Amino acid sequence: MLKIDFTQKAIDDVYQQFMEHPFGPAKKKRHVVYLKALGLAHQEIERIARTRADSVTRYLKDYDEGGLAALGVSRSYRPVSYAAALSRSTKSALFKTASPYGRRGRP
Repeated sequence: MLKIDFTQKAIDDVYQQFMEHPFGPAKKKRHVVYLKALGLAHQEIERIARTRADSVTRYLKDYDEGGLAALGVSRSYRPVSYAAALSRSTKSALFKTASPYGRRGRP
């Protein structure tokens, strides 16, 4: 179990961020940290926030290492294709050289 010492100011800051954040994973992370700041056990936090034990631990470690700013960082894996990173002119040039029709285009 992760032990984090919260000051009253830290608790107030977490609560304010939790209440002001509109939605999504960042709000859930703030909710978990706020519940921990209130002294709840991990099992209770899992039940109230409707999340898994490993997520609770990860959110708390993120907060412990980077504060509230670390809770806004997304760790989602979003691969980027090679083609998406190329400019339109580069794609056009590559297509023309690799096209079975060559530079002439379609017949």
